[in-house]
Amino acid sequence: MAVVFELLVDFRNDEKAAQAYSDWLVGQPNYSTVAAKRIELHRPLLQRTKQWGIDNFYVSLIPVGVGHGVALDVLKPKISLGKEEFVELGLKLYDRVRGIKDYQLAMVGWDVDNWLSLEELKADWTKEISEGSLKGLVVSKEILAELPASKHFAPFDNDHDWIPY
Repeated sequence: MAVVFELLVDFRNDEKAAQAYSDWLVGQPNYSTVAAKRIELHRPLLQRTKQWGIDNFYVSLIPVGVGHGVALDVLKPKISLGKEEFVELGLKLYDRVRGIKDYQLAMVGWDVDNWLSLEELKADWTKEISEGSLKGLVVSKEILAELPASKHFAPFDNDHDWIPY
């Protein structure tokens, strides 16, 4: 079973915005430097899922060699990172979505693609949102009112708030 560390960006049903963001990412440097380690990034993955009868579009950005059992990493060297290095890498991944418009949710973490959606957050993560323990959750100001109130949200950029990472 794969365990993936990634940035996941949810565009809900806006396929054009998801494609434009994916294309923009392709034009950016495909690596980050963390604690003097150069960490390559896989090409962004544009995914379509169907939830509650609605097509949703996600873009994920996965660092090379930091996950466990990731199919994209076959024949790639494994990179060991400590807790502080994962935090630094996570913050650098957030920089790749800061200032981007048209997405609804974003998060860096382990296997966030398994549960990051507005419906999942409303159904299963209300306590964590209220308590501020869902660190790194970025939410569009358009849909913030649909989630439980939390004093832990802070500005992320002009269009999004987040529970700081």
